[in-house]
Amino acid sequence: MYFTIENINKKILLNYEQVSAKTEYNYNYKFSKSKGILSLLITYAYYLTDSDAEPTRYFETVNIDLKTGNILNDDDILKRFNLKSSQINDYLGIKFYSIYTDLIRLKYFTKKECDYKCFLKNRQISDNYLNGVNFYVEKGSLVAYKFFYTNSSYGEQDYFKTDDYKFIIKK
Repeated sequence: MYFTIENINKKILLNYEQVSAKTEYNYNYKFSKSKGILSLLITYAYYLTDSDAEPTRYFETVNIDLKTGNILNDDDILKRFNLKSSQINDYLGIKFYSIYTDLIRLKYFTKKECDYKCFLKNRQISDNYLNGVNFYVEKGSLVAYKFFYTNSSYGEQDYFKTDDYKFIIKK
């Protein structure tokens, strides 16, 4: 178990050193102990000084089985919650489509101006919603973190009230 924790710490430190070498950055971490799992969540972003572009936020998670000390991969986590990756993909698809229809309802744009494929492209989301997803266990719930861009030429960044990119999958 010590060797695994040592490797995790080295990876976190190396990542922090790379991110902190940027001119402007933020770097945060948190942990949660629940359902026999220690979950670590690292979030970071760095800003390009010559750009007004929205910074890309990055998420990394590590989930450790407290009984065995083993690192759990995504499949292990999903099994613990009795879920399949296809269910998570469908759930995220429904969430993003709901955001899309809400933006249309609120008149940020029309379907003619930006169909669903346009919406996904503006967010840099592929049809495989699981790309870039990181799982975290918090207070007994399975949480997925997925970054997506919140602004485009339609000005909808005001719609997004939070920038935590957190989707509660199962309580």
